[in-house]
Amino acid sequence: MPQTVVEAATVKEFFFNIAGFPRGIGCVDGIHVAIQGPVVNEHEYVNRKGDYSINVQLLCNADLVIMDCVVRWPGSVHDAWIMRNSNLFRRMETTAPGARTGVVVACVHIHQRQRCVIPWICH
Repeated sequence: MPQTVVEAATVKEFFFNIAGFPRGIGCVDGIHVAIQGPVVNEHEYVNRKGDYSINVQLLCNADLVIMDCVVRWPGSVHDAWIMRNSNLFRRMETTAPGARTGVVVACVHIHQRQRCVIPWICH
């Protein structure tokens, strides 16, 4: 993530130039990485399509550089659970609204509501 206001401004401009999206500084999404079925807790690794996987959350910038990666949860775990238990979400929840300088684009369902824009703080 951008560490200064100047870095954030550069990233926001880049996002706007490629997608017309204002104030964007990152995109987050989940992906299932296929694995062989484990011997222990096998059922936890079966995703909604019936395949064995690890559910990975990635955060990237406008250059598609990975800025954060959560590789912790088995395939049965929903993207919203991963987001809700991530450092990204904790930071979003504890950042004062006036200190938020950009947004991270995500589409996950959290607490029966969909959040498609997540505020982000820049130091």
